[in-house]
Amino acid sequence: MFKRPFVQIGLGIGVGAIAVGTLYLAIESGLSLKGLGAMLGFDTVIATCQNRTGGRYTAAIVGENCYGRAKLARIQRWLDSPDGNRDRQHIRFYSDHASDEPVLRWADSAHVVNPSRKLAELARQEGWRELRFR
Repeated sequence: MFKRPFVQIGLGIGVGAIAVGTLYLAIESGLSLKGLGAMLGFDTVIATCQNRTGGRYTAAIVGENCYGRAKLARIQRWLDSPDGNRDRQHIRFYSDHASDEPVLRWADSAHVVNPSRKLAELARQEGWRELRFR
């Protein structure tokens, strides 16, 4: 169907999620997502990293938050890496939150899932596909 390798971004497990590349995943909180990503067959996880002290997670994060424009920047950095190559990818992004607007606008194909009123209105204005599973 696509001449370029297919890239799908979005998982919809209650937090903004990204799948990039063959199957890649980026979610706002990476507490146990590397294991979940591996279990689901994802090759890479891009996530906000929680600080650990004494073997326990704290409320502090390490590095930047995987949220809003920072989420897009992290995806773009990954695509600029040897594992990425944006020019050879078709990006399909799924989101359930308006904070993902920068990534939705950047993607080749944008889809909103069970959107809030704000995101549903934005999707109508932009012509993005709306999916409802409620």
